[in-house]
Amino acid sequence: MRAVTYNLLNGGLDDGDDARLLRQVDILAGLAPDVLTLQECTGWPPRLAEEVAAALGMSVALTATSGTGSGLNATVLFHRPSVLKLVAPAAQRGQGIYTHALIKAHLRPVDAEDTSGDFLALGTHLSWSGAAARLTEVTGYLTDFAGDFPGTPARALLMMDANTPAPYDRRPWRWSKIPTNLQPRYRRIRPSGRLAGIDRAAMRALLNAGWQDPQAHIRGRRAATVGYYYANERVPWHLDHILLAGPWPKAANYRTVDTHELRALADHLPVVLEI
Repeated sequence: MRAVTYNLLNGGLDDGDDARLLRQVDILAGLAPDVLTLQECTGWPPRLAEEVAAALGMSVALTATSGTGSGLNATVLFHRPSVLKLVAPAAQRGQGIYTHALIKAHLRPVDAEDTSGDFLALGTHLSWSGAAARLTEVTGYLTDFAGDFPGTPARALLMMDANTPAPYDRRPWRWSKIPTNLQPRYRRIRPSGRLAGIDRAAMRALLNAGWQDPQAHIRGRRAATVGYYYANERVPWHLDHILLAGPWPKAANYRTVDTHELRALADHLPVVLEI
């Protein structure tokens, strides 16, 4: 099974021009995901998610509009119906809590004769606004599914733009590598309002609850997912992640797809997990 998460940057649309999105969809088709979460599906008309799904040979599990802002931003979770089927309709969770959205889908291999292959697919886009918001979003809404939880499968898979670095990401050698006005997004803020080190609270909460980072079992560090697009933010961090919970087989591959073309198409790179 192959899972992919990818932040498209403004829906892949530029003033209504879909040329960038068409290239992104073509690349995604080549990656052939069985389950996929796309963040920042901004400005998509109602039928566009279905058209993207058709181009990928997938089905839309759910489109979830961001909880704040203009209502134009959305997160979409897809599944490949020839490989995985929805056991029940997918649902949006955490409305009123999430800056963006959280999607929950109960999936089962199509050839399964029982429920042993079931898993919970979670697709999300955590808040850009800072440490406190992200920690609120993951507490309960995501940490619950890191272990046994009533009414849910024993296994779970989380695809996300976490807007927070991985535990192994280093702080910039100079914080001036990030504009001062953007640093509160990524740093801890003391009660005095002064900025401290990198905010890792949300990721630590997930991992301490039982979510597993496949990177721990894969030889070689995957490429960073951001830090190349904006001239004033040249900090290579892993903000995009796929985490596992429960008794999964060992991951066969966990990588960031980093090419010159993808760097030109969006400010995040896609992440692929193969199990």
